[in-house]
Amino acid sequence: MPPYARNRHAPLTVLLVDDEATFRETAITVLSYLGFQVLEAEDGEHALRLVQREQPALGLVIADFCMPGMDGVETLKALSALHPGLKGILCSGTPEQECLQGRTLEHCLYLGKPFRIKELEAALDRVLDQAG
Repeated sequence: MPPYARNRHAPLTVLLVDDEATFRETAITVLSYLGFQVLEAEDGEHALRLVQREQPALGLVIADFCMPGMDGVETLKALSALHPGLKGILCSGTPEQECLQGRTLEHCLYLGKPFRIKELEAALDRVLDQAG
């Protein structure tokens, strides 16, 4: 079965924002296998510059919560300001309540690290099926 047949949302461009190179490499492999086109950034500032410079047609952002500079919530909010209605997944080993601390994110869900491929697939389906 071709990779793109594994996910009904593919092809779609995903921006992966995480300061851990090993995590990015693994996630890019999995997302590519699922049929997604993947752009990557090592932190929120790089993600913003990439989006402003290249103006990609983003369908989704997957961001780590704990990064130097802007955290994942700030990154998702800044990217959503550039792309209203942008959907996102916030990933972290930190519990959801501690990450958000009363902050809200529209069109976004939390996925605890570490996670399995099936959990990522389920999160992708849930967030991409949300009405934008």
